[in-house]
Amino acid sequence: MITRENKPIGIAISLNDTIINDELRVALMIEAYKNSHLSLGQLSKALRIDKKKALKMLSLMGVDAIDYNLDDDMPFINSYL
Repeated sequence: MITRENKPIGIAISLNDTIINDELRVALMIEAYKNSHLSLGQLSKALRIDKKKALKMLSLMGVDAIDYNLDDDMPFINSYL
């Protein structure tokens, strides 16, 4: 813990391989998903987890997510075109 005048102002952590390779990768992939740079499928593939786990993780982090396949609705959409 980092303190100033006996008041906590921060935490120092070691940037070991686990933090850099795992946690930072997860944070970057989720940020890319939130900014629409990755789809749910791409996110789950990049994190090496299935879509269900990716949806659960996003939900726990407060990130809006839905597993949606546009192809399922194309016949309905095409009927109006």
